[in-house]
Amino acid sequence: MSEKEYLKLLFDKLVQGKLSGEELDIFLDLSEKHNKYFEELLASRWETTETDRIHPLQVGKTRTPIVRLLLSRVAVLILGLSVLSVIAFYYLRKPGTEVPDLANTHVLSEDNIMENGTIEVSGVKDKIVLTDTASYIDQEILAGILQNAGVDTIVVRSGLRQGLVYTLSDGTKIKLNQNASLTYYSSYDRDNRTVSLDGEAFFDVHRNKDLPFVVKTGNGDIEVLGTSFSINNASRNKLAVYLKEGRVRYKNRDKEEQMTPGQYLTYDLGRDVLQVTQVEELEAMDWYYDLFYFNHASIHDVMAKLATYYGFELVDRTSGHKGSYSGTISRKESLENVIKILELTKTVKLDKERRIIVINP
Repeated sequence: MSEKEYLKLLFDKLVQGKLSGEELDIFLDLSEKHNKYFEELLASRWETTETDRIHPLQVGKTRTPIVRLLLSRVAVLILGLSVLSVIAFYYLRKPGTEVPDLANTHVLSEDNIMENGTIEVSGVKDKIVLTDTASYIDQEILAGILQNAGVDTIVVRSGLRQGLVYTLSDGTKIKLNQNASLTYYSSYDRDNRTVSLDGEAFFDVHRNKDLPFVVKTGNGDIEVLGTSFSINNASRNKLAVYLKEGRVRYKNRDKEEQMTPGQYLTYDLGRDVLQVTQVEELEAMDWYYDLFYFNHASIHDVMAKLATYYGFELVDRTSGHKGSYSGTISRKESLENVIKILELTKTVKLDKERRIIVINP
């Protein structure tokens, strides 16, 4: 797909009110780069009939170009913008958004596995995988893929250090923490609203009294009607659930617990112990706000959390460090900047080449 073809695709999405915020920036950069062609599109806007416009992409026997889905910096869709308002924004905005390399545009077909993992259909034609490059996917495109490719299972994965925001067809919004995956079936919102989670995620569930929303984990199920909550299922033998608002019910083979807002439920599979406590939202959901939150934490616990996030090995040469640490650290901060402050105490040392964090006595 050429840049002009991509510009035309984005232009038609704009006219239909389906252009996302990220796509709007790309559209504006391309329209500036191909100004004459953009003016031709504007001129033809008033002569274009509904049948001439680009319709939602479908996947059939003919290969359909699909531009790589970009990781959005804003979780907002720009809907209902007129062409004139976009032109005004085009002349007033600040430059700087990089146009994606269209040479990396992918082609999706029923018998093709996508390169670079943007969207892929497996060889047995029964699964779609959306990776960390796809924080937003047009549900109309996805519906066409499911219908034409005979897809049964959808898996959404986030990256090693990058979360992902995803909206299901019923309007339920999900934010996956890093290195997490969500699995659901193409029958979602028709016969059921059941998903499976591996890792940590926050759910803002659209209310539907006829179809309860169920999250399955290896350590029990969480059933809700309409609410917002977070689940941490990253550890194989442990589960944590924080209820922000609404109500949820936790169930496993022999235990059941009804939760109220502000409660934090933990279940240890190895010890078969279920506990419910009251905690502050930031303590349970710091990752959701791109923060690390520490409340009287030991230096070992602080460094262990940082080492896991940044992909470093932790070497603790102490037998137990006195004192505690409280406060927040931005997850957008580099590890080097965080460690610089702690290195002043002569307690922590960063070995960047060997990717090791050392805690000294």
